[in-house]
Amino acid sequence: MDKKEKRYFTICDFPEKGKNTGKYSGENPAQVATKVFNKLAKHYNFYNNYGGTKYLVFNILDLGSRKVYSFIGTPVVLHEPIEVNLRNKTLKITHRNIVAKYDKDMQEVFKREPEKSM
Repeated sequence: MDKKEKRYFTICDFPEKGKNTGKYSGENPAQVATKVFNKLAKHYNFYNNYGGTKYLVFNILDLGSRKVYSFIGTPVVLHEPIEVNLRNKTLKITHRNIVAKYDKDMQEVFKREPEKSM
């Protein structure tokens, strides 16, 4: 099975509008978007999302084709932490990051006012 060629991307408009930052590699935009979301979530201390209401919309630029991809991401707090052994260390995972393509349908969903419950 042939391995796909790596592509290179950068974060658009970060840390300020009009400025691109970083160089991230991956086989596809979704793989890179996960890496970028992890960086942005750490930068903005985005992990206290217990109400599930915070989300982050960001753009990445394919440095080869110059195409811009939009994504939305949010950290989800796990009900029970997961313990993973890695290199003789036990890590406790308390969040799972969910990243999805931010297309026109998603924009419609996120611009609506939330329904009020009675």
